[in-house]
Amino acid sequence: MRLFDFTAFYVRLISRTVKAMLKFGFMVLLIIFAFSSFFLVANMNSLNKKWKDAYVPDMTGGNRFFNALITVYFISMGEFQYDKFKDGEYGTFVWMMFLSASFINIIIFMNMLIAIMGETFNQVTAEREMYDMVEKVNFIREHVWILDIEKLQKGKKILIRVF
Repeated sequence: MRLFDFTAFYVRLISRTVKAMLKFGFMVLLIIFAFSSFFLVANMNSLNKKWKDAYVPDMTGGNRFFNALITVYFISMGEFQYDKFKDGEYGTFVWMMFLSASFINIIIFMNMLIAIMGETFNQVTAEREMYDMVEKVNFIREHVWILDIEKLQKGKKILIRVF
């Protein structure tokens, strides 16, 4: 897809966006693990056996850590399961952490993601012509083994046209 002008731009845009988001992705994972650990501890410390797994529903068949991760991931994506938050021993604190997690993950981090993607788009768009040529040259460099240069040369100087 890098060979064609229309798609080469998008290949570069996608690869640059993924590179720009690596550090950001680490931060998102760190926040998800932090909130997951809170929900896991609050769920396990619930003294009322009637409300066992009140804060973190069982979605994996018993693995409480992954249940907590999935719960916080769902909070990050906007799907909330807060029906039983008021019933447990730590209801008020769980509500505060739920609101914090949803605000941080949805509002702050998703807006940062949009900003990173927008900045990357602006950079790639500004250098579009150069990147088109770079992609074509890289494509030729990666596939130069297909050409039999010695047979093409036969004592002549050759020039390979890229565009």
